[in-house]
Amino acid sequence: MSRPAPGFGSVGEALHRLLAADLPDGISAGSGGTADAARVLLRRLRRDVARMIVDDGPTLTAEALGVSRSTLDRWTRDGWLAADGAASDHAE
Repeated sequence: MSRPAPGFGSVGEALHRLLAADLPDGISAGSGGTADAARVLLRRLRRDVARMIVDDGPTLTAEALGVSRSTLDRWTRDGWLAADGAASDHAE
């Protein structure tokens, strides 16, 4: 069985994880502009998903993101949707 394509939720999680890490060897500091754009995207995704949770509830939000309710709960508790996850977002 093939693995489903990543959705916006898993992309948000990956961006959060990657932006929290140091740049690996071979990735130039000049890629910082790209990292800033990724931070903006992550912040906007976080804002939109938070709004979805309020408007539609966590079960429908999880379904819309293509993840289980337990995954959404984990993300809001200690993942990319956690309140302290916003600390990695420096750029506007």
